[in-house]
Amino acid sequence: FAHQDAPFDLVLDALNPTRTLARHPLFQICLTLESGGVPELRLGDATVTAMPDVTSGAAKFDVEFLLRTDDGQGLRGTVLYAEDLFDRSTVERMVTVLGEVLRQALADPELRVGELDVVSAAERQLILGPWAGTTADIAET
Repeated sequence: FAHQDAPFDLVLDALNPTRTLARHPLFQICLTLESGGVPELRLGDATVTAMPDVTSGAAKFDVEFLLRTDDGQGLRGTVLYAEDLFDRSTVERMVTVLGEVLRQALADPELRVGELDVVSAAERQLILGPWAGTTADIAET
């Protein structure tokens, strides 16, 4: 938040990233956190009810996590993703990992980011075991 007042267009000019219409110039993953209840809209005597989420079916970014904390209700969210890049099971896995990382951070706020586990013990065994491949001696030449 230290630089939140920096105009985005000046940041973009300073970085001068390669431009393409295929993707956002600075990042492809977005995480948004809003806090507090859903704002109320009052229009005189008119009754305003909450609208369901409306989506176009298109994602602005490769993956977008939209999170909201509701006063004492915990954390709720929606994930938007580019279906041409990710399948549903991959995105569900991302959500599971994010949830686990958040649980660890809440349980021990003194942990450094590098100390948070992003894989379960079972996954670590797969990575270090069967997925690691086999070894073979290489003859000296």
